[in-house]
Amino acid sequence: MKTVPATLTMPLHVCKCQTWCDSGAQHRILTGHHKFCPDSPDELKCALALIKDLAYAMEEWAADEDGIHEKAWKPYCHAKALEGVFLNPEREEQ
Repeated sequence: MKTVPATLTMPLHVCKCQTWCDSGAQHRILTGHHKFCPDSPDELKCALALIKDLAYAMEEWAADEDGIHEKAWKPYCHAKALEGVFLNPEREEQ
């Protein structure tokens, strides 16, 4: 059984900032906190963790299918490059 890699993905928890009014939902969705909350983690680290999670999910899906879909290959290569894994974006036919 495979385990999901550990990332900075924020668990749902109760923080006092959850009651604060906010018009920018993107930060709250990404970090789990209001953008001005002192407990809010770094957005870039959270975004990189999300990209890593998405690449992992693509790999899991690809293992059950015929690999990474050709239309998703270049974005997948970019996601892996953020992890330090460099793939050829011009996919060669197998």
